[in-house]
Amino acid sequence: MGDYIETIKEMDPLTQRSNLLVEDINIYPSNEYILNDKSIEHFRRKFRSVHGSKSLNSPLYEKITSGIKFNGIEHFLPLIHTNNLSSIFNFLPKNIDLVFLLTKNFLSLLSQREEEIKNFSDERKLNNVDYKVINSEDLYLTKAEIEHNLKLFKTIDLNEFHILENNQVNLNINSKPLIVDNFLQHIEQNNKINHFIKFCVDEINNNKKIILVTEEKSKIKSLINFLNKS
Repeated sequence: MGDYIETIKEMDPLTQRSNLLVEDINIYPSNEYILNDKSIEHFRRKFRSVHGSKSLNSPLYEKITSGIKFNGIEHFLPLIHTNNLSSIFNFLPKNIDLVFLLTKNFLSLLSQREEEIKNFSDERKLNNVDYKVINSEDLYLTKAEIEHNLKLFKTIDLNEFHILENNQVNLNINSKPLIVDNFLQHIEQNNKINHFIKFCVDEINNNKKIILVTEEKSKIKSLINFLNKS
């Protein structure tokens, strides 16, 4: 009872109708890629467009052609997938406003990470010519792309400064990580903090979302705890 499938049909999500009968299906384990006839042929075509006849001498080409998975295959995802890779920005809801809270020195951290990725990519290409078929931009968002996407949303920079200027528009909450107790003792800065909290609360009450972006999970937890107490 309950272990016998009578029929399998494709359902149209728009009409909710199931008309097309399916004879069989393949169920794959959750993974970043699927090695089937279609994805393997796409990989072979893209790989040969760079290496030409030399592709036949490549162990990597032979493994993927044979459907063999191996450590490091994720670096060739752009050749396996028929569509461009997606990023978090592709999945953010379009029907609500989002607010990004960016950690201190966010753009500087992006630059450092972009440089690390480029160095790793260059090193792999020196050690293995097969990696020349992949550009780091095919696997990772560039700093310019992230900045462009962030411009589509409202952002707040959480910066830390040792000296506060009167005309400073940034909000300093002395994040180490985001510790504010001593900061709240100053009336002027206390007002800035309260204004910041009120802004966050108002945004949430207006059915908007706030996204915290930082390099350390501890800083996110500290900020969330602080907001909850406030």
